[in-house]
Amino acid sequence: ILLLLALFSPTNSAQASEPGINDNNQLYSPSQLGAKTINSGKWVREFVNWQDVEPSSSTYNQYLLGAYAQAAKAAKAHGLQTVLDVVGTPSWVSGTSDVHAPPNPAQYAQFIHTFASTPGIQGNVSAYEIWNEEDAPIWWRGAPDPAAYTRLLQAAYPAIKSADPTATVLVGGLTGNDWPYVQELYANGAKGYFDGIAVHD
Repeated sequence: ILLLLALFSPTNSAQASEPGINDNNQLYSPSQLGAKTINSGKWVREFVNWQDVEPSSSTYNQYLLGAYAQAAKAAKAHGLQTVLDVVGTPSWVSGTSDVHAPPNPAQYAQFIHTFASTPGIQGNVSAYEIWNEEDAPIWWRGAPDPAAYTRLLQAAYPAIKSADPTATVLVGGLTGNDWPYVQELYANGAKGYFDGIAVHD
């Protein structure tokens, strides 16, 4: 599956879309990646399911952390950049079984800091998306909430930058050119808490 990643920088004009692979959580091995890179473009995008990596508070799935590290290093070795989309609220955070329940900003930030600090992941991931299609109720359960999402950005941005200053922090992929939602983010104080915006075409 090819991914078209369009990035909009808050300080520059929109950049052209760049094709890549949406890996769909297969966490490829280096040998598998070799086949996937054929005509794939510049990016590999992978979901990080928080509820799987940290199934209970401060308990981390070391196998998955190692798999993400291996995948990021393999992509880099093949000249690809990895973007990780961190989603999935654990039940111990939300009190529900709904992984699309809005995350607690402080707990999300703590998780993403630990994740981005992991040896093998740190320095090998080019970008992190903060959630996915948060402007749609299927991913941000209930209804889109730019104010709540801004609080998530405000917590996650410094957490990632302190773990890996080289990583780019992206507003999670929006459902098309959702400029009204972006305007709401700015109105709620999101400026300075992201490096670009991912857009799903």
